Amino acid sequence: MFSGVFCHMSQFRVWVFVLLSLLMCSTLFSVSGQDTIRYQEGAIKAIGYRQDDQKHGRWTYFYPSGVVSAEWTYEKGKLEGLLYSYHPSGQLSGEEYWEKDDQQDSASHFYPDGRLNNAGRFVDGLYHGAWYFYHPNGLLKSEGHYQDGAVMMPLGFWNLKEVMNSV
Repeated sequence: MFSGVFCHMSQFRVWVFVLLSLLMCSTLFSVSGQDTIRYQEGAIKAIGYRQDDQKHGRWTYFYPSGVVSAEWTYEKGKLEGLLYSYHPSGQLSGEEYWEKDDQQDSASHFYPDGRLNNAGRFVDGLYHGAWYFYHPNGLLKSEGHYQDGAVMMPLGFWNLKEVMNSV
């Protein structure tokens, strides 16, 4: 009679051990906390935080040289807020606003010397409203007006002599 009870108790302990082991494994594979991603050569490629195995909060990305290439913010794995990108020299190359992984609102991109390359706004990831594009010397190159990503006429182009050519 006692041997049957002990046998059941042993089986019960085995099952408890198996269930606890599975619970611990699932916790280990659900990554939360700081994460560092490296290039194959070992240099740091990105540093940020994960919550429930998704990028969350501020992530900083690096070129292989160690110079910061981007600073992006995530909310549960989706791009969110004002994002910055940089040229290899460290000079700002872009500012973009994102909501739930879609580009929204204002965006500006810059040449390596810091001069404005283009500026405009997005709605649901598409060009919307006035967009301005500049030559590397700072003079206006073209101006476009967009609705849901489609160019609305007229579209103006300027050459380096500041002469407008309309399409």
